[in-house]
Amino acid sequence: MIDRVLSQFKSKSDLAIPLGLLLDLGLGAVPFVAPHFGHPLSPSAQYVLILFRYAGKIIFIFGCSMLAMAKGRTPAFGLFGIFSIVGLIPLVILVDRSEGPQAPRGFDPLPPKE
Repeated sequence: MIDRVLSQFKSKSDLAIPLGLLLDLGLGAVPFVAPHFGHPLSPSAQYVLILFRYAGKIIFIFGCSMLAMAKGRTPAFGLFGIFSIVGLIPLVILVDRSEGPQAPRGFDPLPPKE
C-alpha cells in the first residue's frame, strides 16, 4: 500500500518538475529572444507569457512537494521550488525517510573483521 502511494508521488513529481521548469524558464527567455528575430512582443502576448510563467512556477512547486512527500518529508519542503533549480538541489539531496523498500546506501568503510 505504502509503496503504491510513494510511487504515485514520485510519478507526479517526475511529470510536474520538468513541465514547471519548461513553462517557467523556457517561456521566460521568449521576451529576450523574440526582438532579436525582428518580432517584438505585444503587451497582450507579454501578459499571456507572464500567466504561463506563473502557472509553471505553481506546477514546479507542486512537483517539488510531491518529491518531498515521496521522500517521506512534509509537503512544505516543496516551497523550496520558489527558488527554481537552486531550490530543487536540496530536495534531491534530502535523505529518503519513506517507509518503503530502499536500496542500500554506500558501502562499509571498514572491512569486516575475521
